[in-house]
Amino acid sequence: MSLIALMLTLAPSSSATPIPNEADEDAAAEDVDANEAGDEAVPTDEEGSEADSEDGAEGDPMADDAPVEVPEVVQEAAPMPALATFEASNRVEIEEAPGDVFATGDDLRVTGNVGDNAFLLGRQVTISEPVDGDVVAMGMNVRVDAPVGGDLYAMGQEVVVTGDGSIGGTVIAASQNLTLNGPVTGSVSLRAAEMKLGNTIGGDAKLNFGRAQITNKAAIAGDVRYVAPEAQPDLKEATTGEVAFSLVDDGEEEPPGGPMFILQNLLYRVIGIIGNFVAQFALGALMLLALGKLAQGPGKTAAKQPVISFVLGAAVLIVVPIVSGFLGLSAVALPFGLGAVVLQLGVIGISLWGLGVYAARLMAALMVGEIILKRASPARARSPYWNLATGLAPLVILSAIPWFGWAVFLAASAVGLGGVWLYLRDEAHGR
Repeated sequence: MSLIALMLTLAPSSSATPIPNEADEDAAAEDVDANEAGDEAVPTDEEGSEADSEDGAEGDPMADDAPVEVPEVVQEAAPMPALATFEASNRVEIEEAPGDVFATGDDLRVTGNVGDNAFLLGRQVTISEPVDGDVVAMGMNVRVDAPVGGDLYAMGQEVVVTGDGSIGGTVIAASQNLTLNGPVTGSVSLRAAEMKLGNTIGGDAKLNFGRAQITNKAAIAGDVRYVAPEAQPDLKEATTGEVAFSLVDDGEEEPPGGPMFILQNLLYRVIGIIGNFVAQFALGALMLLALGKLAQGPGKTAAKQPVISFVLGAAVLIVVPIVSGFLGLSAVALPFGLGAVVLQLGVIGISLWGLGVYAARLMAALMVGEIILKRASPARARSPYWNLATGLAPLVILSAIPWFGWAVFLAASAVGLGGVWLYLRDEAHGR
């Protein structure tokens, strides 16, 4: 900026205004334009102070007015573990389960993918869809028709891994009849009276068998150690590793099928008892929910008069089937219309008798459970469900004893039926 322009802009106004010449006016105009442009680039005092304060706040973390920026921490929610599935019934069908499966039943089927391990206990166990984890299966018949991602632990009268099945880990199995037609990634430890190997085994094989069938598809990548009544040449041909054979010696090794057969029979009985208990408890719980105090009354009445209840119930057990059968036979000799009515009465009578016998057993279980819990745990005796479970346990176990269980079943049913008779009589008389 020229000296003349600076003086013009800073000089105070006065009444006497000098008259510049044309050259000075041009120069002043150019300087004024430059000054205005400079004023736009140079901040004012207030703007400068604000900028300084902002710079100071950014530079000085201890400034009072300086905002503190806290970094935002985003915490990812931990994944929820998959819930386990528990199933118990006469017929169980696992359609799909994201986590572990614990199931017991007479007929147990896996028809959907299981995301983790499966613990299966039943008379008939069938795996038709993949199981991502391990499988522990015990039953009379165990069948694997789908891939198992982990290990397989199986025990039964018959254990079969079909060609559609495969095992991603090891196999430990004991059976009367054992068939392994699916590939196994790991090692195997097998014991059976009759054994069939029909696919690849990725590890070692430890075998104990009475008779064995080794197909052309069988191939064992590791070593083989087997105990048998005689040498099996096919095993040596199917093995790339070493083969060690031991002859069954009655003095040293027990032949397969002896103690294993006894253990299997014991296991089947335990499975049957557990399944029977679960099924009857479920029916009893439904009966309690539907009938309420009406289901508990006969048991309490029978507990007060057990002998009379037994006598009356035994009479009902004997008389009703005889009368129903007589009605059915009489229907043949009667005219068509009347005969049909009499036949229906006989059918209704025997049907109600069958339902009554089963329901009476549950009521007898309520009575037994209440008697036990009143002495062992009075607080729990107030719950009919605890009474039901406590009373069912001994009744189911005793009913499973050969040559004796039927008597326990009939006695419990008789007491329950007599309790129903006495309870209905007392209700009718307003007692």
